[in-house]
Amino acid sequence: MGSHQWTLRKVTAAVVVVLCLVGGALITWTVKRQGLSVGEYAAQLPGVVLTFDEAAIPTISAGSWTELAKAQGFVIASERMWQMDLIRRKAGGHLAEWFGPKALDLDIRAQREGRDAIMKESGMLLPAEQRKFCDAYASGVNQFIEKFPGRWGIEYTVTGQKPEPWRCEDTLLVVLAMAEDLSASSMNEFVQAKWRKVLPPVWENFIYTMEHPWNRPFFNPRQRKHLIIPQGNDALPRQALRSEELASNETLNTEPYAIGSNSWAWHGPAGSYLVNDPHLGQSTPQLWYALRLKTKDNEWAAGVALPGLPGVILGMNPYLAWAFTNVGEDVDDLLEEELDPTGTKYAAGIGKSGKHWRDIETTTVYIPVKGAQAHELKVRKTHRGPLFELPANSGKFYTRQWLPLKAGRIGLPTLDLNRAQNWTDLNAAADCFTAPAQNMLIMDRMGNIGYRASGTGVVRAVSGLIPQAATIGEWKGLFPPAERPRLWIPAEKGQHPTSMATANQRMWVDPFGHGWYGEDRQERITSVLESRNTQSQEQMLELQLDVTSRFRRELMRWVTLNSVSSNETERALQQKWLQWDGSGQKDPVIFDQSIAAERLMYKVLLGRLREHYKPALAEGERYNWKLERAWLVALMSEKGSFKSFGVMDQDLGTAVLKHIAAHPEKIPYQERNEWNGQHPFVKNVPIFGWFFRVKSYPQFGYGDLVRAEKRDHGPSVRMIWNLGRPEESTWMFPVGQSGHIGSNHYSDLQNKWAEGAMMKIMPKNF
Repeated sequence: MGSHQWTLRKVTAAVVVVLCLVGGALITWTVKRQGLSVGEYAAQLPGVVLTFDEAAIPTISAGSWTELAKAQGFVIASERMWQMDLIRRKAGGHLAEWFGPKALDLDIRAQREGRDAIMKESGMLLPAEQRKFCDAYASGVNQFIEKFPGRWGIEYTVTGQKPEPWRCEDTLLVVLAMAEDLSASSMNEFVQAKWRKVLPPVWENFIYTMEHPWNRPFFNPRQRKHLIIPQGNDALPRQALRSEELASNETLNTEPYAIGSNSWAWHGPAGSYLVNDPHLGQSTPQLWYALRLKTKDNEWAAGVALPGLPGVILGMNPYLAWAFTNVGEDVDDLLEEELDPTGTKYAAGIGKSGKHWRDIETTTVYIPVKGAQAHELKVRKTHRGPLFELPANSGKFYTRQWLPLKAGRIGLPTLDLNRAQNWTDLNAAADCFTAPAQNMLIMDRMGNIGYRASGTGVVRAVSGLIPQAATIGEWKGLFPPAERPRLWIPAEKGQHPTSMATANQRMWVDPFGHGWYGEDRQERITSVLESRNTQSQEQMLELQLDVTSRFRRELMRWVTLNSVSSNETERALQQKWLQWDGSGQKDPVIFDQSIAAERLMYKVLLGRLREHYKPALAEGERYNWKLERAWLVALMSEKGSFKSFGVMDQDLGTAVLKHIAAHPEKIPYQERNEWNGQHPFVKNVPIFGWFFRVKSYPQFGYGDLVRAEKRDHGPSVRMIWNLGRPEESTWMFPVGQSGHIGSNHYSDLQNKWAEGAMMKIMPKNF
């Protein structure tokens, strides 16, 4: 090595050390100025009593709900201002102003939809009491911003930015951001359409099925239609299974499972419990802010709030508790528009006299970009929604017809929800929860169980699961929230327990279908709840942490019974697989092998479909569907059915067995599945990002388990509400309550979370 290279490396290393020392000193100095003392809170919130427990979770007491909203805004901003800012900026399309050109694509997608204007209009349409609640929260946030410059969060110091005043429409942007996470589906449908257009109907209906053998819809049940497996002339030609098929790059567009949330209610002789663990993107700081709100009239609500929203989203009050999981119905469509030769008009409809043409509404917006000129964006829209070209330079134009982009479809129901005293009150509150649609599961103090789908339904003429011509795909109307499905299960006395579980499964059957998730988690939860007449609070937690899979047990049994072993290693695997109960905790090695087996089978089956329909099915167009498990379960349930893919059961099973025996995983799945919900600075900010890091740890959960865990997606809170003894209710969080890296509560709950521990929700004398 040349001396000049050695010198350069030494200089570079020295510079890095100096930067780390300077950065560390700057951060240490700044950290000491973050967060507020109890005295500072008291001085800013006269008339409010504020206490914190050992996890820094506050109890806020004030004279009215409006005063509580203002105090809540102040308190949450003091701990999570940076997080709130990122959420509203991403939702509204204002990231490039802070982060430069690398964030511009995100801003373009948001700003072409005119989200700021829609949320402003939606804010004006809020009922008067909701608007007052929203404005009070904003005033509390702004009080913190104005009174404590430089104390907003160290992220502002690192980036040289400062927060703008908070508005009610910013609160609605936070709701919109959640709606984007939970109801955006049109781009996935665009990808799916590439396969659908190529496949004949029998194959399309099979691999894009809405039917799962385990599904038991709560509403509009019909006699189950067994999946029609392509046979005869529809089957793929038989051919010997080649080793390269198992080693191909063919995979699903996403992991071969759908991850989601869990909630269930159980009432029996041992007590009444409502359990919730919503699964969302993992992050530091964590998504939820835990708190308790209490008025002078002893009205109260305890639970979790989204930073940026007043009130409690998931929680309990003196009368009942409520939990959410995502409905997942399709309210996001792409409509292919027909433009005239000038590109300035579109076909708005078709009447007796022919097509009706309207002018495309066009405006220009300028997106500020840090370190560059403002980006000029031509925003175009039809009466159906924002208009854009997809893909770029293709000459094809689509409108996005997404429910939250309709003015007034984003509401703020938390005030009425927090004050609900009975089933009637709860339904009235849910009517204001227009988007995103949620499975709302409630339980009152007597053990009665209620289910309610919130949101607004869509009246269709055709399915929205594929892009449609705009003139036929345009919605015909909306189902009012008051007409959404609901169910009431009275508590039974004696030894007859009642229960209900939602885990993103299909809740009802309708003519056009939705992108429902799989049945794995709901099937496991229900089978455990129905397996015994008594349940304890400890058993509720055990079920939240459950890592047993019926699907994986049946998969490994199928491979064993349909494979021929040729050596002792393979025979030993077969024997273990036959005895396995499907638990990842009991035998993580076999669980790992089940992951490999499933992926190998998808590689072979989907690879053969692609090969058969080439060149129409291009290499880069990956299969993507939330219910891929349904048709694989159906194939395993009917002997000889894999011949529809041109392969015999025994050949496929034997190939999978031999491949797994010859290619053992070197890194256990729980380590590959390591928790990684780090602060965004960790990846994106050199040197300084290191200071924001929290530890990672192996996860024995997986996406198809009740304990649904991925590296960056999983349970965002665990809650067990004890309706008979509220003081015994428990919760736990993945990181910590504070958003400030210098706080003792930035990541203090991580060890407890990883261990599956819980802590009491209600403080003494609450």
